[in-house]
Amino acid sequence: GNGTVEFAEFENFMLTSGVLNKIPDEMDENLRDAFKILDKNNDGYIDKEELIFYMTKFGDKMAVKDAEEMIEEADQNGDGRIDYKEYVRHMTGKL
Repeated sequence: GNGTVEFAEFENFMLTSGVLNKIPDEMDENLRDAFKILDKNNDGYIDKEELIFYMTKFGDKMAVKDAEEMIEEADQNGDGRIDYKEYVRHMTGKL
């Protein structure tokens, strides 16, 4: 496409990549595994640098602006990063 990853494209990737397409009792484990992959420095949060790294690693260039928009969309407490609860809430629509 345009060389950047839109949030909808990221969500679609997460939903269709097999990361989240497991039976319900495995869902939490799969979400946690995906979160750990995104949380490159293991600080318990996903920040824009980690999103950019992850998406670039898989061949999609991501602009800082796009990463900031993705973080803002899922960031419930306004700290500029996504914790595990925010991640689960955003990916599943519940928690």
